[in-house]
Amino acid sequence: MHSQAEMIQLSLNFRKRFPFYHNATPMVYLDSAATTQKLDKVVSAVHDFSSKRNASVHRGAYPLANAATKEYERARNEVAHLISANEASEIVFTSGATESINLIANGLDKAQLNGNKILICESEHHANILPWQALAKRLGMQISILKLDRCRRSGLVFTETTFQRWLSQIDDDTAILACAHVSNVLGVIYPVPSLCEQASRVGALSVIDGTQAVAHMLVNVQHIGCDFYVFSGHKMYAPTGVGVCWGKYERLEALSPSKLGGEMVSKVSFSGYTAQPPPLKFEAGTPNILGVIGLREAARFIRENTQDIQAHETQLLGYTLAKLKALSINCFSYSSVRSDERAEHSHIGIISFVPIDVDSDALAHSLYAKDIALRYGQHCAMPLVDALGMKACLRISLACYNTQADIDQFVDALERAINELKSLANSDQLEPQDAENAWEQHLKDANNWSEKHRQLLLLSKQLPSLPNALRNKDSEVHGCEAQVWLKKQGDTLCAHSDSKTVRGILAVLLLKHQALASADRKRFDYSQYLRELGLENYFSAGRKDGIRNIINRLEQGA
Repeated sequence: MHSQAEMIQLSLNFRKRFPFYHNATPMVYLDSAATTQKLDKVVSAVHDFSSKRNASVHRGAYPLANAATKEYERARNEVAHLISANEASEIVFTSGATESINLIANGLDKAQLNGNKILICESEHHANILPWQALAKRLGMQISILKLDRCRRSGLVFTETTFQRWLSQIDDDTAILACAHVSNVLGVIYPVPSLCEQASRVGALSVIDGTQAVAHMLVNVQHIGCDFYVFSGHKMYAPTGVGVCWGKYERLEALSPSKLGGEMVSKVSFSGYTAQPPPLKFEAGTPNILGVIGLREAARFIRENTQDIQAHETQLLGYTLAKLKALSINCFSYSSVRSDERAEHSHIGIISFVPIDVDSDALAHSLYAKDIALRYGQHCAMPLVDALGMKACLRISLACYNTQADIDQFVDALERAINELKSLANSDQLEPQDAENAWEQHLKDANNWSEKHRQLLLLSKQLPSLPNALRNKDSEVHGCEAQVWLKKQGDTLCAHSDSKTVRGILAVLLLKHQALASADRKRFDYSQYLRELGLENYFSAGRKDGIRNIINRLEQGA
């Protein structure tokens, strides 16, 4: 057991290993579930290989190419060692967990499967849903959902009751069990060894998405007992564009390759081909050699430091939850855990939440402006977010390089942002204006997000509101993180959104639209107008699509 002082030193030692922090960045990075910062040895290994030892692998016989192939295959050995694979040939390098799951789903046929049911956990990432939907359609199978339990306080939780129900659902008609080792929204560590044991008992294949697990805890595929285990490099301190599909060797042998091309064959003629044995059977084309070289160093780092990483992150998770509890922030999934597990062993450092009495979208942007990097949205888990009864939520995610100082800065920024937004919500009217369109000048003059956001919240009260009865599929505008409806009533365009910030943007657009002459409305450049007001940079990529769709509706007269 580490003392408090030892834990603080441990976190600082980890932090020194990441070049991202060498420039004393003021940003608090709390989005490691999306992508992690890169380890120093990962960066240097990639640089050294590309600048000094670059050659293709598995092709040339000259010394440089042979050396490159040895380095590449050493990475396969290191990854096999990390997850306790039986042999390195069970490690297939891919572009990431998404490709790994597609590789499995596309390579299966009916003869390899027992039963007609594909079981998917309710909290899965889209990457562990869509390929199975495609497989179900191709083979005439059905999708069944392993649902979480409902909790009045936290929305959805995984309890002993949930666990027993899931085991009963893995029955003789189950062909495939697809489940994340750890939820990317709830942070819950699912008891995958027990689930895989039950799947094996009924003859079902088990596919475990370990994307959120590998960097944070010990992963032993022999102990888990699954048939396939997949993960991505960029969520474990390695480069983007590289990942792993581990499979029991006999499962990989039976799987058909879905990506065909150079190097995955031992013989080719114009009448057919003979595939190489796994893993090269699935590695067509020139691989991401640099990514694999970087992945090797990340795997070694995690393997050598797993115990300290887990101890540090567990302590930091508890510290964060206590701080959030003091602010009365309710965090999903932390109110109930399986009765046979201690709370600190049932979750990793992923915390999702929605504040009470404050617009979540506005809060996210206020935190961005305070140099807090977290995620707001649906987290590629729309079914789960829908089941939680919301459009989106905020998420922070921890890694070994985070410190208590990060959490203190985040919580302080969170408290200030909530107070600022509550204060703004109590503003009843626009400031006195000396001209009809003075609000435009107010937006232009506002020189930071807080000031601009205040103006948007004030303007949101001026939006001609669309009645509830008209908020339907015909009036809904897709592509926004928030829900948006827009429709013409008589001569007036009316709109609504569940986000006050978006209502403010809608008000800006509709006020301008109404001020223009009818002949000018289709020709007016609304996107440029938002840029002139200094608003364009505050939209996420997802919202830019939504705003573009709103503008298209305006140009069409809604």
